[in-house]
Amino acid sequence: MPPPPAYRRFFAMDEMVYRIIPYLDKRDITQLMKTSRLLHSAFQPYLFTQLDLQYQHQRSNLFSSADAVLSLSMSVQDVRDLKMAWPELAFYHNCVLLSHSSSSWGPTTVPIRPLWVSPPERNLLRQLIPMQPITFLTRLNISLHLDSTFVSCPYILASGHRPCAALTQVCWILRLNPHLKDVTLHNLVLKKRREASLFALSIQGLTRLTRLDLNLFVQHCAQISLEEAVFACIPTSLQYLRVITSHLDTDDYAKVINIFTGSEQPHSTWWNNPDDDQINRSQVYGILFDPPPLPKLKVLWMWDTWSDNSTIDALCGIFARCPNIHTLRLPLLPGEFNTDPIVSTITTTCQRIRHLIFDASGYQEVEPEDGDGEPQIVNSWLPFEIMKLLPENQVEQFQCTSSLFELDEQQAWAIFRTHSNTLTTMTLKDCSGVESKGLQVILVTCGALSTLEVGHFEEDDGFSQAQLLGLHLFHAIDFPWICTKLRSLALPIVILPEMSELYYNRVPYYRRMAPVVLSLDEQALFGQLERFYIQIGKLTELEELSLHTMWGSDTASRKSGRSKRTLGHFPLMLSLGNGYTRRPGYLRHLRRLKKLKVLRGSVYMDTNEAKVTTGVMEAAWMLENWPSLEQAEFFP
Repeated sequence: MPPPPAYRRFFAMDEMVYRIIPYLDKRDITQLMKTSRLLHSAFQPYLFTQLDLQYQHQRSNLFSSADAVLSLSMSVQDVRDLKMAWPELAFYHNCVLLSHSSSSWGPTTVPIRPLWVSPPERNLLRQLIPMQPITFLTRLNISLHLDSTFVSCPYILASGHRPCAALTQVCWILRLNPHLKDVTLHNLVLKKRREASLFALSIQGLTRLTRLDLNLFVQHCAQISLEEAVFACIPTSLQYLRVITSHLDTDDYAKVINIFTGSEQPHSTWWNNPDDDQINRSQVYGILFDPPPLPKLKVLWMWDTWSDNSTIDALCGIFARCPNIHTLRLPLLPGEFNTDPIVSTITTTCQRIRHLIFDASGYQEVEPEDGDGEPQIVNSWLPFEIMKLLPENQVEQFQCTSSLFELDEQQAWAIFRTHSNTLTTMTLKDCSGVESKGLQVILVTCGALSTLEVGHFEEDDGFSQAQLLGLHLFHAIDFPWICTKLRSLALPIVILPEMSELYYNRVPYYRRMAPVVLSLDEQALFGQLERFYIQIGKLTELEELSLHTMWGSDTASRKSGRSKRTLGHFPLMLSLGNGYTRRPGYLRHLRRLKKLKVLRGSVYMDTNEAKVTTGVMEAAWMLENWPSLEQAEFFP
């Protein structure tokens, strides 16, 4: 008997098929399945391995087709990666519950619905098909966000947009899939302690979980502590935890549940059954008294304390359980809090931190609830205090957004010099307390930096104090920069005197008759600019350069939409000069930036100066000396 053909032997090996699958999309798999029975049987299990069921307006959706739902119902054991929103969650939930009353499945096939799980819909859709529950998931992504396009969804059900019902459906899925390793849940509502306890116990059973990403709505008046709702019950196998919280007022909650047609039905018997002992909150409280350590947790994104009722002692207890974290996003604490215990706990227990993140966007000042008194200030000096006390030469990335901490020269030396050999990435956005001398210390001490991003700029009619702060030009040229390994640099530069003051009642240098004679003020300013451009030209590894400066604008017209007081430009930076007219130009100092790909910031070509000093010669020079340039914001 002759041996089977080579292709039959090849596709008979599951390992070879598994190697091919990553290179094929759904369309390729379906086309292969149509070619022969052999390929159909070989690739059919992989057709439903990864499912993205989220509704897309005016596009084909799996739950819109009864044939597709039937095909899925016969392949639920193959699903490993599932992504869906609340319409799909409710639809799938009712399909599973429908199998209880269907004769197509045996009584032992479908797990019994717990009493706390929302019951089936009264008015079921025609395309609902009895379906076994999915129980072999390793990755789950559920988003309960409200989208206006869902109104046209053909399979929408009422229980989907009821937060309490959606929570029970999510928790049931979690309990039916103990092999989950990656869970992402967004816009989950925790209104009362009962919801928090149910969610905590559902997470506790995922003993193989390694990644957990949560976006929670917490009602402040419910006195829910996220230590109880999330942290106390997470499994010890977890390696990544990200928890983002939003404050949910009573009015906001009403908007959430009534956004379409439904109401929460708070007195439903299925949720408030007094005989239901399957939500044993004593289990949660028992764990709180003796929480297990989390030795495998590497990444921790803490929530904002304004959204729950965490205390300093509770936060210290959390950090004490995580000795091996290397990436930490710090919580936002009121300025009145005594943060010394937190700083002490983190610096003595979590001594392996390499990436420190602080983001107070929108929380710099929080108005008091009674409307009286001064606004509450976020404790924005916490990341700097922690970084100062961590072991030397350990921190590699430091990101700070919207901080009021006054970073002067002395503080900068104490904080950044201790990590100057390892610090590769630093981001300081909207940090109004950062002084020019502090930025100078960073440039002359942190030799390992590859990315430095300072400031945040938006063009509008007015400028906040944060937008006007930056590195003064004379501080930028006082000392040579040691950070010559920079690949990405975003830096605000303050140039004094301003051009509007320099040319007050005076003809600009580029409009004068040849030979151009510079005044003493112009010679001093242009000399400083030339030394600054020389500093930039020494950064031969630069790939992205974003330089901004603030002064009176010299734009040719207002057609660009920029106001009169706006981001300025760097004089002579993009000009080669003219030896005949003796007009200076410093573009040649940037000839060593061979790797430059992106040039942004105050490098406008629509100014009166650029129209006179920049031309074809400069364009040809850039083409020759910047061969990697892909994007330049010359005309914003």
